[in-house]
Amino acid sequence: MNSTPRTTPNRYDPLTRLLHWGMFFLLLAVCALVELHEIFPKGSSGRTAMMALHMSLGVIALIMVLPRLGWRVVQALRGALPDESAMPGWQRLASKAMYLAFYLLLLALPVSGYLGVALDARSVDVFGLFTLPPIGAGDHNLAHDLKEVHETLANVFIALVGLHFAAALWHHFGLRDDVLLRMK
Repeated sequence: MNSTPRTTPNRYDPLTRLLHWGMFFLLLAVCALVELHEIFPKGSSGRTAMMALHMSLGVIALIMVLPRLGWRVVQALRGALPDESAMPGWQRLASKAMYLAFYLLLLALPVSGYLGVALDARSVDVFGLFTLPPIGAGDHNLAHDLKEVHETLANVFIALVGLHFAAALWHHFGLRDDVLLRMK
């Protein structure tokens, strides 16, 4: 009896779905924290705590993208991804481009965020489990520039999530195919 999670032609395996939705909710929390921290005055303990949690969860997201990417590669090598051969070529290309963009951003966002903090001579404590050290004595201008890059990448990521969501709805309600149900 094979206990390996299975992908059917119309549905992803349970581990893929868990990694997908787990990452979604983790990143939703990361985004909410960075947006909601502004309800606290600058320099307040509440604002500092929300940003510390934002950074800790960002590091966790970076750690979690590695098994997610690894599992996707394993599934692709096993030929266990849902069959997209019936989709028009432009849709398959768009799907692959979206996956590539997501994975690049899932790597670039936490790295740029960390560098923006570390180059400002600050460390990142991750839930008291470990600390990512500062880099050098501090370069405020470079750190500021990296924080701007981080924010721009975050906005691109949010736009891509919106596009991903819209495409899933289009498949479900417009094309009436099973693409949305693959992650259910």
